[in-house]
Amino acid sequence: MRVLLLEDVAAEANFIRESLKNAMQDFEVDHVATIAECLDRLQHVTDGTVPAYHLLLLDLCVPDSQGIATFKMVCEWANRIPIVVQSGIDDESIAVESVRLGAQDYLVKDDLDSRSLVRSLRYARERFRVNNDLIESRERYALAMKGAGEVLWDLDIETNRLHLSARWHELLGRNNTSPVDTTLNRWLNEIDHRDRDRVSRAFEKHRRGESRPIEVEFRIYRKTGEIRWVLCRGVAIRNQRGMAYRMAGSQSDITRRKRAEERLRHAALHDHLTGLPNRALFNDRLEQAHRRLSRNASQHFAVLLMDLDRFKTINDSLGHPTGDTLLRVIAHRLIKTLRDCDTIARIGGDEFAVLLEDIVTPSLACEAADRMVSALHGPAQVDGREIFTSASVGVTHSTISCESATAMIRDADAALYFAKRHGGNQQRLFVPTLHEEASLRLALDSELRRALDRTELFLEFQPIVDIENNAVAGAEALVRWRSPTRGVVAPSDFIPLAEETGLIVPIGEWVFSETCRQLRMKLDTSPDFALPVSINISPRQLREDGFVSMVQRIVTESGIPPKLLTLELTENTVMSDPAQVAEMLDDLRATGMSVDIDDFGTGWSSFRYLQRFPVDRLKIDRSFVHGLCKEVERNAEIVRAILDLGRNLGIGVVAEGIETQEQLAFLRKLRCRLGQGFLFCPPRGALPTSPETMHPMPG
Repeated sequence: MRVLLLEDVAAEANFIRESLKNAMQDFEVDHVATIAECLDRLQHVTDGTVPAYHLLLLDLCVPDSQGIATFKMVCEWANRIPIVVQSGIDDESIAVESVRLGAQDYLVKDDLDSRSLVRSLRYARERFRVNNDLIESRERYALAMKGAGEVLWDLDIETNRLHLSARWHELLGRNNTSPVDTTLNRWLNEIDHRDRDRVSRAFEKHRRGESRPIEVEFRIYRKTGEIRWVLCRGVAIRNQRGMAYRMAGSQSDITRRKRAEERLRHAALHDHLTGLPNRALFNDRLEQAHRRLSRNASQHFAVLLMDLDRFKTINDSLGHPTGDTLLRVIAHRLIKTLRDCDTIARIGGDEFAVLLEDIVTPSLACEAADRMVSALHGPAQVDGREIFTSASVGVTHSTISCESATAMIRDADAALYFAKRHGGNQQRLFVPTLHEEASLRLALDSELRRALDRTELFLEFQPIVDIENNAVAGAEALVRWRSPTRGVVAPSDFIPLAEETGLIVPIGEWVFSETCRQLRMKLDTSPDFALPVSINISPRQLREDGFVSMVQRIVTESGIPPKLLTLELTENTVMSDPAQVAEMLDDLRATGMSVDIDDFGTGWSSFRYLQRFPVDRLKIDRSFVHGLCKEVERNAEIVRAILDLGRNLGIGVVAEGIETQEQLAFLRKLRCRLGQGFLFCPPRGALPTSPETMHPMPG
């Protein structure tokens, strides 16, 4: 042990040195006689030029000492070296004050002997080590708690006194660095009223030994009014009888975690695009409404399913970002038509679901559906352009269908399908007979899937006639279905179903292949056959990646001249994605095939794109031809405009659906060259011959 001795009396310094040397060999003494020398030695200890001292033995009565002031100065320089003060009897008051200020002990010179000196120094060193360890432990604990950001608390159960560390002030946004001494009840009053009873019960249950250590979350309000979330943990200390007399623990600020959880919970239950509830949240609220109805028969509700009409056309032609923006605009409009108690959710691409609570009668639900449909009638401003859209809505009410929440969605969906099949832009209320229609549709779908394998499909051909001389100018291939159980099924019954289910793709490929096969047979028997045959192409077929290669493969394998084939596409099909469709038609037309636009005038088109398309003919929709004699002036102007458009663009025009002599006379007057309809010939099972004349039927 290395000792620094401050003593100005040489005899006393020698006594101390000899006493320590004789007591044990581990004492090494450095002697100085003045305060100045002592401070100089301590400075060299600090900068490392001399070994550190384990103990300072100071006489504060040396000539250059100023008593307690000198002791304080030495303490600052000693840097945690334990200090023992020696004094005479007359100066014992200074020594006692030194101990109060941090000295480990003091020695009275007149009572000092070798044995007591050594014992006192060793005890002083040990006391210093223990105290120093305690100080370091407290500092380490305080630093760890500060770094962890914890609030420490300690509750005396008998007195109900609660001690909180200063971090509690920081949590509440207060400018205070002092610990908090309060009562449990006062502390509970600082907790949000929604959580107060729950926290109080958690403390009480653990005090009684009825629960594990406390772990409870609660909200508090900061000084600014901001809500913070706190996690409180704690454990009770119990006596030998198991009675709790003290509790202690920590409190953590978990606001960031709770906000992250809330964001995740919101994302899991809401649509990221519109911010509306998603299918999961909608189903949960529907289940709750169903349970309430089971408890109270008067709490009726309604379910509405909405689907946008022709939204895919908008998405495909204008792009998905524009479609997404439009969906947000639509969601905003729909919200305005509903009450605060209602729930509207986005459950699919362009599908919305609505739960109307406290709706007594189905008629009220239908009125709400009408408001939703009407809300979409005006144009939506999206990216600097006006977009018009409409929607179909299926409605069901708990007085009609309430077997289960799932059943209500099923029934609303059946009503929605019925609304879309009847033109869209309307609402329809579910009635039980729609189940029968759905069942029939399902059965029809199953039979249609087997029809291809069972060769139940066949073709008929309707001639296209030059109405100037009644000569056949071509034909249109039409697919038919002869079911073994239903007989011949009308195209209007199975073609829309095939489009909806995607079966139109394999059916369309079969039609193309069968048309080419029959053309090949016709050419084999009549090499001079030169009448082009039109084949209808569905929108679903065009969306298939291999459509062009499929057409080219079948034509090549059949060996027929491509000029005998005409592809018919509806106006809306062409305009769904003008650039892509034009590119595909360019590839096919380059082989020699022709292209017709069917149902012209019923969809929406851009003359700029029409000029760009590789189109050979326009086919005037039968609705305009049928109205020639009923609304002569209006329909005649539409037909005349289409004929003029064709002539100006160098495109042929075909009038479809000619059924009367009056219609034929009007078309001839308007100088329409080509026509098609039952007046000349209904569809028949064989290709027309070339040349062949079709005389209009009388009457």
